Amino acid sequence: QMAADFMADKVTGLRLKALRSIASVTAGLSSSQVVRSVGAYEYSVKPRITELVRAGLVIDTGLRAKNERNRQEVVWAATPKGIELLGGIDAENT
Repeated sequence: QMAADFMADKVTGLRLKALRSIASVTAGLSSSQVVRSVGAYEYSVKPRITELVRAGLVIDTGLRAKNERNRQEVVWAATPKGIELLGGIDAENT
């Protein structure tokens, strides 16, 4: 529980918005889709996704999606740990 509380303290702001966005779509989202969903600058959001991956909250699904520049992007999905963390954060805020 302490580890979850520590992680929740680190998953705020854009990290939290990105994780919520990714977790909201079962099939996952590409980085560009996450950027559009959270409505923030691309170069602010993509590093937050990398941080979520390093924390074990988001994974590469193995799928790829074309972005607006016709390039292939990783499709990200929330891990069970990421979904559990969101559940804990949401429970605290109710």
